[in-house]
Amino acid sequence: MDYTYLVASLPLLSFGGEPPMTVAEFVEYATPLMAPRDAEGLRKLVAGRFEDVRHPAIQALAARETQLRNAVARARAVRVGQDPGRYTRPHEGWQVAVEEGVAQAMAIGDPLQREQALDQLRWGLIDEIAAAPAFGLQAVYAYALKLSILEEWDRRDHQRGMDVAHRVIEESITGIQL
Repeated sequence: MDYTYLVASLPLLSFGGEPPMTVAEFVEYATPLMAPRDAEGLRKLVAGRFEDVRHPAIQALAARETQLRNAVARARAVRVGQDPGRYTRPHEGWQVAVEEGVAQAMAIGDPLQREQALDQLRWGLIDEIAAAPAFGLQAVYAYALKLSILEEWDRRDHQRGMDVAHRVIEESITGIQL
C-alpha cells in the first residue's frame, strides 16, 4: 500500500539527532492513516515482535538483525573463551557487510562508541528496507524502527547516568538502600 501522505508528513530523522516524537506518539499518529492490517503490523513491530510482521522487508531485516546479534555473540564468546555456537541462532541469508560492520564495531574499545557503531549499522540496514518504494509500508515501518533507536539513545542521557552513578556511590558509602 502507498503511504505517500503519511511518510511525507513525517519530520526527518538523523542518527544521533533528537527524536521529534516518541514511538508511542508516532503509532498514535500513524494508525488512523493506515490500513488496519498494516497498523497491526506496526504495533507488533514496535513491540519487538518482528517474527509476527508478515512483510518481506521486515522478515529480511529480522534476518539481518539475527546475523548482527550472532556476529556480536561470536565476538564476545571468543573474547572469553566460550563456544560461540551456544549463543547463535539460525537465520535466512547472509550479508558480508553485516559481518564486517560488526567486526569494526567490536574492535572499538569504548563500549558506548561500540554500541553507537552497532546502532549505526542497524540504521543502515533499516535504510535499505525503506529505499524502494520510498512511500510504501516498509518506509513507515522503517521510520518506527529508526525512531525507536533515537528514543533509546535519548534515554541514555548523560546527566541521568551521572545521577545514577552518584546515587550508587553514595549508597555504597553510607550503606543506605533505596
